[in-house]
Amino acid sequence: MTMPACIGAASLSAADAVARRLARPVTEVEQVPLSAAKGRVLAEALRAPLDLPRFNLAAMDGYAFAGDAPGRAILENAIPIRTGAPLPPGLDRVVVLEDVEHHDQGMSCRRFPGEWENVRRTGSELRQGDTVLSAGSRITPAAALAAAMVGADRLPVWRRIRVGFFCTGNEIAPPGSSLAPGQVWNANRPFFVSTLTRPEVALQDAGDLPDDPEAIAGALTDLKGCDLIVTTGGSSVGEADYMAEAFLRAGGRFAVRGVALKPGKPVMMGQLGAALWLGLPGTPVAAFTCWHLFGEPLVRTVARLPLVAHRTEIAAFSAVPRPGRSEIVLVRLVKGVAQALPLLPTSTAIADGLAILPDTGTALHPGDAVTVLPV
Repeated sequence: MTMPACIGAASLSAADAVARRLARPVTEVEQVPLSAAKGRVLAEALRAPLDLPRFNLAAMDGYAFAGDAPGRAILENAIPIRTGAPLPPGLDRVVVLEDVEHHDQGMSCRRFPGEWENVRRTGSELRQGDTVLSAGSRITPAAALAAAMVGADRLPVWRRIRVGFFCTGNEIAPPGSSLAPGQVWNANRPFFVSTLTRPEVALQDAGDLPDDPEAIAGALTDLKGCDLIVTTGGSSVGEADYMAEAFLRAGGRFAVRGVALKPGKPVMMGQLGAALWLGLPGTPVAAFTCWHLFGEPLVRTVARLPLVAHRTEIAAFSAVPRPGRSEIVLVRLVKGVAQALPLLPTSTAIADGLAILPDTGTALHPGDAVTVLPV
């Protein structure tokens, strides 16, 4: 595969285009038990193997009978029937219990049902060959119910995508640990482990690594068999930012090395063996925003899931982005209005979306339309 040339920092749209070209959807299908299919992505349409219902059945508790007559008709030869029971041959309607009166002459009904009233007829819900679940559907509990109704006990789903992950930085420490001078708790790990723990992903977590190009290159090499490798930290241009060096040492080829984006300029992408690599900044807010801009679409594309659609909202804030650089604003959506939040880690907990300000340098004013990516 020929890698795109990388000259300077790519624009947001160019980086997004590169990511779309690099992402290759999985092609392998596996059969999984219905009981273990929750959250997986259906690879082939599930079709009804026969007509449903298989026979005429009662839709209500009552009495089944045949014929038609007006008014308070006397029910002759009526048969008690329960909801879901097959209608005996020749009977074509059910009167519900609440409409039946008992008296010396037998039974009569307050309202005479029409033909096939209170009956679920053969094939009225599905015909043999009808689509029950479309290819690409995510298996939800409701989808599992539908699959079971047509007798499916196993489903063909796309295999899980293999995602490798690790954080880098001498300064990071696990939350809950004592901090040495200059250290911070690693906020990225809980976010990424949580977001990558999902039914369509097989996560290979390589842990937290120091700022050591040899150790980083070794970890990258070990993850070459993944579909996607995600790393955080070491992607800037400081003296301890060894990610690019380690990536090349492991045999990687760059596709994007920097994006004209705030926050998120150090984002990198490339190919490492069979794996697509996404190098994200170590700053938590930048890692969070760039994950939603690049990482989430990559996972969804490779796993054959639909992408999260951008929305147009009304801005409740003003901004003057710098020409030539896209800017991201964390926003909270209130009745279609995007309210700006400060670019702080604590804001990610209440943010509904990322407002994307284009690199045209055009000022944004309250009341203007703004593109928002839901998160």
